[in-house]
Amino acid sequence: MQLQGRDTHMDIATTSSILRGRKDPAPSSLLNVYDQGNTLDAPKPLTAADIKSSTDKVLRDTVTNASKMLDFLHTEFGRKGLDGKGTPMDLVVHAGEPDPSSDEYGGAMTNAYWNMQTKKMYIGDSGPAAINPETGKADFGPFGRSLDVMAHEAGHAILNSEVKLKLSGQGGALHESFGDVLGALIDPYDWQIGEDAKINEQAKRVGFRNLSRPTVVHHMKDVQPNTEVHDLADIPNLAAVRVADELGRKNMGQIWYQGFTDFLPANANFPEAAMATVQAAEAIYGNGSRQSAAVRDAWASVGVLEAAAKLSGLAATKKSA
Repeated sequence: MQLQGRDTHMDIATTSSILRGRKDPAPSSLLNVYDQGNTLDAPKPLTAADIKSSTDKVLRDTVTNASKMLDFLHTEFGRKGLDGKGTPMDLVVHAGEPDPSSDEYGGAMTNAYWNMQTKKMYIGDSGPAAINPETGKADFGPFGRSLDVMAHEAGHAILNSEVKLKLSGQGGALHESFGDVLGALIDPYDWQIGEDAKINEQAKRVGFRNLSRPTVVHHMKDVQPNTEVHDLADIPNLAAVRVADELGRKNMGQIWYQGFTDFLPANANFPEAAMATVQAAEAIYGNGSRQSAAVRDAWASVGVLEAAAKLSGLAATKKSA
C-alpha cells in the first residue's frame, strides 16, 4: 500500500459515473470504475449496467467498499469526494503491477496505491508475491475486499489535495500514518490495517500493520536515518492511538482529520503535525481543554515533544481555503 508519483499505463478512456443504490446520491458516492484485467493495458471503463450484471465478485466487492469509503468520508467529515470538491473518484480494479523491478511486472499486483499524477486508485488482486514460500499457498487475496486498505489509499489522495508533503522521511511517514488512521476509523473494531485482504487465519490475525503495536519504532529515539516510511509511521500512529485511548476513537478522528487537512503546513515533519493536531483540538474543544492536553501528551509520549510545554502558547493558524 503506497503512494506512487510516477505516471504509468495511463491511457484511459472516458468514464461513466457509477451511482450505487441511491436516487439522489451525495457527490461523495460517485465513482468512475475501470477494469485493467491484471495487465498494463489501458483500463476499460465500466458502466453501471456492466457492474450490475457482472458475476465478478472481486469487482463488485471492490466497488461496494469504495462506495462505503466515500460515504464514510461524507458522513463523518462532510467531505465530498477525495478532493473535497465532489469530483468522482476513479477506481481501477484488477490493476496490473507497474513496477519494472517487480517479479509481478505486467501481471496481477499484490498491492494497492494512489497515483498522484492520474489521480486514480489502483487495487490489485494479488499475484505471485502473495505466495508464502513455506506453505506454497497465498497469504493475500484481492485488496479490494479490505475496507481499511481502501481508506488508507484515500488518505494519500486527501492529503495530496490539501497539502504538499515530502514523500520520504517524516513527510512520507505522515502520508502513511494519515491513511492508517482513516483505515482504523472506518474499521473501528481493531487497530489492524489490511487483515481482510489476507486469506489464511494466521495472516488475518497479523494484518499488514497494527497501529497499537509498532514492530520497528516506538519512540523517536528508535528512529534511524534510513528508517522506512511505513515503519516511521509507527510514531504518529502510536500518538493517534493514545489520543483515542483518552478521548475515544471518533473524537481522535475528528482532531486528526481537521489537523491534517486544515492546519498542516507544506513540507511538514512530525513536530508540525503535532502542532497541527493540537491546534485542531483547540479549534474544536477550546484552548486549555483536556482534549488538547491529551493530544500534547500523546505526541510527547512518542518523543516528538520531549516536553508538552513546548507547544504552549501556540497560536492556531488555520490554512486559507
